[in-house]
Amino acid sequence: MNVSQRLGIATGDPYSLRCSNGSYITDVNINSKDWVRGMSVTCNNNKVLGPVGYEIGRAQSVKSPKGFTGYAGAASGDFFNSITLVDTNNKPLTKIGEAGGGVLPSWKCPKGQLITGVLGNSTNNGITTKFTCSPVKNYQPLYIGIGIFVLLLLTVIVVSIVIINARKKKVSKSTPI
Repeated sequence: MNVSQRLGIATGDPYSLRCSNGSYITDVNINSKDWVRGMSVTCNNNKVLGPVGYEIGRAQSVKSPKGFTGYAGAASGDFFNSITLVDTNNKPLTKIGEAGGGVLPSWKCPKGQLITGVLGNSTNNGITTKFTCSPVKNYQPLYIGIGIFVLLLLTVIVVSIVIINARKKKVSKSTPI
């Protein structure tokens, strides 16, 4: 399991929101006021995990039916402030959260893995967060899909050439010289 750096430094009650049985996170929902106060996630099997923290402040969410592969940027101080998640096409999605905190570098799941869980600490003021990646069922990154397509295309071309050559030989044998 690959784990992102911790967003926020506060300690508190530990939590773990993990999709089960090869499923992955498709929705991240937060409540924020100055920083992220609470969070829940939804897995591709429609199981809702959480909420953790408090449901105060502005409700925000980001969705990606095919899952998330990491984040393009995040900010945190004592607590988790904001994040810009990345979809399976490596496209940064809408930033959720609040301004403030220090800017953190981007982070990606290893190839062939998606974000499958969130863990951290919850206090009466906010939450800290780490994202986790795992291999998931039926996930084929774009580069695998393209590779399979190219292989099938080449197979069709080779078979077509063989058939054309076989027909030419058949025609040339039947034509007297």
